[in-house]
Amino acid sequence: EAAGVNIQLTVAEAAEQLNHADTGWAYLDQAITTPSLFALQDLRRLMIKRPSLATLEKLVMPVKAKKTHLQIGFVHKAYPPVLAYLAKQSGFDSALIVRGLEGGIVPTLRETSDNFLLIDGALKPCSLDPQAFGVDQQTRGVMPDLDQLTAAESAQRGIAALQGEKGVAYDLLVYGAAMALWHCGLVSDQNRAGDLVRKSLDSGNTFAAFEKGRTK
Repeated sequence: EAAGVNIQLTVAEAAEQLNHADTGWAYLDQAITTPSLFALQDLRRLMIKRPSLATLEKLVMPVKAKKTHLQIGFVHKAYPPVLAYLAKQSGFDSALIVRGLEGGIVPTLRETSDNFLLIDGALKPCSLDPQAFGVDQQTRGVMPDLDQLTAAESAQRGIAALQGEKGVAYDLLVYGAAMALWHCGLVSDQNRAGDLVRKSLDSGNTFAAFEKGRTK
């Protein structure tokens, strides 16, 4: 919402937006897709401890394609086999289970990370080196002042990266998107996957697609 994105799309509207080649993305809010789950927010805050819903809600699949892939983050070592089982039961064709920064879907930008790949029903270790994707960063990728940023300021940094501004946010976009291209089998060479993402960002194509998606 801070980035100017319409957070009121219905599932049908999001599916239509995804089918437009010049857009190719959509945001669905939990309040729209699963209102009964969204209604538990106050209860979950009172519980303090992270309930199982914090994991299960990541696998909700309101829109499904002929093939649907999952890229999901974990922190604790016990999670990958659990996430793999849930991904299979949910109907995902594959899953890249990432030891992500702060539990996100992009690993450290500074060194090789130990992740897991669920493919053809089997879970296997998957080491990823950011330099193999052409990403050369001296930081892990966590911005030191992130906790002090407002939602609007954080959104502005992301938008600047989408417009091609170089820096940590840009490299996070490159790594995350290139990993997705590689994991889904669209590009077999990791360095080429990174180059394709950088080309899209630097040419303005990525931001143009973002603009079309957020203004519909």
